[in-house]
Amino acid sequence: MEPKYPIGSLVYIEKAAPETIQVGDVISFYLSDNIVATHEVFAINDTEHQFRTRGINNVDSDGNILVDATPVPFSSYIGKAVFDIPLLGYVYSAIKHHLIIYFAIAFLITFMLKLISVKVKHNCVEETTNAKE
Repeated sequence: MEPKYPIGSLVYIEKAAPETIQVGDVISFYLSDNIVATHEVFAINDTEHQFRTRGINNVDSDGNILVDATPVPFSSYIGKAVFDIPLLGYVYSAIKHHLIIYFAIAFLITFMLKLISVKVKHNCVEETTNAKE
């Protein structure tokens, strides 16, 4: 959904009844069980309970925005995009995949080893000083 929502943004999706969605709104919906898309609504078919959507950054060689091939049934609709927080999506993804936990553990281990080495070095200097006296 660039340029409206930059890559890496965390997009806040608010639950709203499908009937309240208007042309021009940005919605999130399930493409399949585990894949979510966020696209702009350009047409609504109330009779068949479907949205027609397009990704505003999906353009052809002439610069025309391409329409999604498959209509979005109301049953696949999740909610309406309200706002985004740039770059926070990367943080969320890292936490979700436990990467941040691994970095935190590595940092703590490195910090503890540094403290131990400083303590050992301090004790060696102290023992050398006591032995000279």
